[in-house]
Amino acid sequence: LTLLPVVGAETKTAPSAAVIEAAKAPAAQLFHAGEWQIDALYQGRGSEWRSIEHGGGVAVNYFPWRAAGFGFEAKTFDTKHAFFDRLGFNIIGRLPIETLRIAPDIRVGFDYDLERASERAGDRKGDGFEVYASIGAEFRITDHVGVGAEVRGVRPVDGPQGEHILGILRLRYSF
Repeated sequence: LTLLPVVGAETKTAPSAAVIEAAKAPAAQLFHAGEWQIDALYQGRGSEWRSIEHGGGVAVNYFPWRAAGFGFEAKTFDTKHAFFDRLGFNIIGRLPIETLRIAPDIRVGFDYDLERASERAGDRKGDGFEVYASIGAEFRITDHVGVGAEVRGVRPVDGPQGEHILGILRLRYSF
């Protein structure tokens, strides 16, 4: 008994061939151009190890290119007088390593310290601006949720007094 192929009948592919084809398909990028990120921040700063201040904040980042973007931050160390006492802007460069789900990054930017500016408004010794450079990394837990850590060197624009190290931990949602 011989089975002849029927015209118009579908041929089935072996399951192993489907697995091979799926493996050949390019995986979606975790880190991509056009990406938006929303971060919840924990921060700690200090000029000496025995006196560390703790705070928090939020950030929004946008990456028009896969490896470069910019961000805005609102942070505080003291919520008694204002919910946020520090506003900032930064430029971000990152090097995504998709296979490890990690993206090391560098940032340069500035913060405007609303509290410091209002304290010094009378004596005009400072304007409240601080500049910084940082290094950090993000790890993607899922396609959209990640965690990150960053260390910043911060310097007030009006001089070295007040220089400090700022550590930031991030919980991130990307879309």
